[in-house]
Amino acid sequence: MTLSETNSKKDEDDRPGVKLLKSWLNKNIKVEMTDGRFLLGVFLCTDRSSNVIVGNCTEYTCDPETVDQPEEPRMLGLSMVPGHHIVKLYIDKDCSSSSRLRANTPALDSD
Repeated sequence: MTLSETNSKKDEDDRPGVKLLKSWLNKNIKVEMTDGRFLLGVFLCTDRSSNVIVGNCTEYTCDPETVDQPEEPRMLGLSMVPGHHIVKLYIDKDCSSSSRLRANTPALDSD
């Protein structure tokens, strides 16, 4: 790797968006999808097309935090969510991936 490539990589890592995404790694995430489903799991990665990889993923047909008795979740495991199907992302910034999502503040709005 040349010096210019090293400097370019360092500049890329200093961008605010890159720092934000890195801070989300291994955090609990809730993904609201265009068809009304919600996915809960661990944020593992994303790409330039806004696709998101969710680990330890559980699917709900409605927001499990807004109903008294949510329906039985469906365990998906490792899931890739296409960016064009994402309405909102909710990131739990206060805890690690070992506990479930508690914060209900949107981290990203597709609008």
